[in-house]
Amino acid sequence: MFVLKLKIGKKHIISIVISIIAAVLLFMILILTASGNAAPNDSATCDELGKYSLVAQTVGGEIGFLKHFGFDVISESRECETVTIPSEFNETYEEYNELQKKIGLDLEKYKGRDAQKITYELNNSDEKYAVILTINGRVIGAHLTNGEYGDVNKSLI
Repeated sequence: MFVLKLKIGKKHIISIVISIIAAVLLFMILILTASGNAAPNDSATCDELGKYSLVAQTVGGEIGFLKHFGFDVISESRECETVTIPSEFNETYEEYNELQKKIGLDLEKYKGRDAQKITYELNNSDEKYAVILTINGRVIGAHLTNGEYGDVNKSLI
């Protein structure tokens, strides 16, 4: 019978442990990326404006997002509420998502998730309000409205 004896020192054990930890971390990153739970992009692109930031973790970031589209916001008018993006889109939400696609966004990957609906009154628009939808401080959607029930939402561009 053949017996193999290995002599492993402390340095080797430390290297093995570090290698195992690195492999586990890499595996976790791959799983998160594949499942769609990785951090969303911090920017979007549309033909009219090019690339723009989606970061809106503060009131200043929200206002900056809207200013990028040329809107003068009354910051004191800010209203916020939680809304749920439907798990299944009906015709109305399909049309709404088409508005989002005009500015380089897409609500498909946020189906069933809660979002913050943040509304600002505008100074310089034919529409009275700008609304942005955010999740974890990132804009996922936005539109203009007169705030009247049944009013048609309009694109930011």
